[in-house]
Amino acid sequence: MNHKILYKDRDRPLDEGFCTGISLHSHTLHSKESVNFIKRLTQQSLFVRGLIYVHHRTRSDSPTLEGELARLWWRPPLSAGQALHLERSQIVEKLQMAPIVSITDHDNIDAPMNLQLMARNEHVPLSLEWTSPFGATYFHIGVHNLPPKSAQKIFERLLSYREEPRLALLDELMHELAAMPGVLIVFNHPMWDQTGQGAKPHAKCVHDFIRRYREPIHALEINGMRSVAENQRVTKLAEEFQLPLISGGDRHGREPNAMLNVTNASTFAEFADEIIRDGYSRIVIMPQYREPHLLRVIQTLGDVLDEYPDHSLGWVRWSERFFRKQMDGSVKNFTQLFESRSKPIALRYLLKGIRIIANKKLRPAFRLAFAKSPEEVQIDRAHTAR
Repeated sequence: MNHKILYKDRDRPLDEGFCTGISLHSHTLHSKESVNFIKRLTQQSLFVRGLIYVHHRTRSDSPTLEGELARLWWRPPLSAGQALHLERSQIVEKLQMAPIVSITDHDNIDAPMNLQLMARNEHVPLSLEWTSPFGATYFHIGVHNLPPKSAQKIFERLLSYREEPRLALLDELMHELAAMPGVLIVFNHPMWDQTGQGAKPHAKCVHDFIRRYREPIHALEINGMRSVAENQRVTKLAEEFQLPLISGGDRHGREPNAMLNVTNASTFAEFADEIIRDGYSRIVIMPQYREPHLLRVIQTLGDVLDEYPDHSLGWVRWSERFFRKQMDGSVKNFTQLFESRSKPIALRYLLKGIRIIANKKLRPAFRLAFAKSPEEVQIDRAHTAR
């Protein structure tokens, strides 16, 4: 086994002697998030499919639903400073350890670069979640701790591959990144079929990708916002290819990362070298991961749709953080769009439902309503029996 799983209880410290907690993979307002989840919802729910169909037919000037979704995106609510404080606070207060936080926005390094300009944040690694097209799909690669002097040039090359994928360039980039001292390359949530191509085709693409880049990939991620069942498939994948598992929180809202790594390294470069050299990782499952998965997803949606009076860019309402590219190439947020046409009725009811479920006062009731999956129950039993 190339990893060890530790479980954090709410009321007592870990029984292990580590000095540093590592938060990997979280997002800020610099991250441009797709709305592809809507397409997946239409495949899973006849009711949602009907709502989306009516909205597209009556409101959209895009010829297809796929075309409409490609013109929409949103931004998480927290600034770089707020995200850093949130993640650091959990490690200090819950683990009583020194914190290291690697923020990984989608194809963007503005957050860590801005943080490095601030006092006392010079050790924040320059990291991103790189969108890498591969075959009929795309993968998200966590690229952590780029060298500061060449980070911008490397980042531009990564974006050039995303815009114009060429396998020869991907080969070159993966091996160059892996050869850089202190850089950690993580295959994020590898079993998540983000394009909806189907379980078997997606699994084949994953296996092809890992076989091609077995050496540059330093670890596979189990993800704090993905289901237990999916993370179990990633665990089997790691065993098959003899790769270490590593944590990734994938935080987009106010809940801090539900999975962390612990180490005795004092810098991110030392931690990366430890993973690469020893091929061994120590992962902490935080208490929030043992909540029902669907409830946590809805809670994140509630965070995204909440109001933020102290938003660093003044985007207080959710509709100011959701955007659409118009047919003429201009960009409008949803607040501007609703000025010309009222908010759709279906959207109003959907927002109300999410806010009710995400209400913290009602959380105990919904915790019972959203029964845990058999896999989640199994995790709880394993934790109790340890």
